[in-house]
Amino acid sequence: MKTLAKTFLLVTCIATATQAQMLPNMFFDGTDRYTAEVNEDGAILQSQSTILYLGKDCDAFSPQYGAGTWGWANAGFNVTFPKSGKFIGFARQESPVEERLPTLCRE
Repeated sequence: MKTLAKTFLLVTCIATATQAQMLPNMFFDGTDRYTAEVNEDGAILQSQSTILYLGKDCDAFSPQYGAGTWGWANAGFNVTFPKSGKFIGFARQESPVEERLPTLCRE
């Protein structure tokens, strides 16, 4: 009986991990939900109304807001677009982008 329970637990853990890997990365800025697609240049975050391109060198771009930058801190990560005055914060969430150099985008 113990072997059966251990086998069931192991299969459940593997199935859960596999399912989690298949789901897209989801992010929430307090208003909109974004899906993330990671690529060799960084990541693309997309909501129903906004697209954010986040680069590995802390650069950002949005067709809606123009050029900007992104950075992370212990409390989450933020995207800032100076010319449009737009600030998008993702509190208590880790950036989907792996920076080119460790701590490069730390705020």
